[in-house]
Amino acid sequence: MESLLAIGEFEEAERYGRNLVRLEARNQFFWALYVSALRAIDSPLHRQLMNYDQFVKINQLDPPEGFDSLESFNLELSDYLNHIHQTKHHPLGQSVRHGTQTTGNLVARNNPLVNAL
Repeated sequence: MESLLAIGEFEEAERYGRNLVRLEARNQFFWALYVSALRAIDSPLHRQLMNYDQFVKINQLDPPEGFDSLESFNLELSDYLNHIHQTKHHPLGQSVRHGTQTTGNLVARNNPLVNAL
C-alpha cells in the first residue's frame, strides 16, 4: 500500500487499506496508510476518522509546584532532556522522524522534572 500511495494510485491504495484494517484492526501502521489514502481521495470517511474538533483539545496547564511559569519549567525540562540525549539520528523502525529520543524509560529515571511533567 505504501508503494501505491507513493505513485499516486490512491483509489487502489484505499481498497487495499480497507481490506488490511479489516484483517488486522489493531495494526496502527495499516490504519495510518489507510487514512492517508482516504485523505488523498478526499473521502468523507477521512474527515469522520480524523475529527480534530472531537479528538483534539487544547488545555491551559498550570506550572508545576516550584515554578513561576510554564516557560521556566519548560526551559529547565528542555535543558535536562537535551543533556540526557545521546543519539543524533532518529531511531530506525519507529515513528520518530527528524528527532531523537532518550535511551530507556524516562519515568523510570525518577527525575523530579519528568515526574512534575
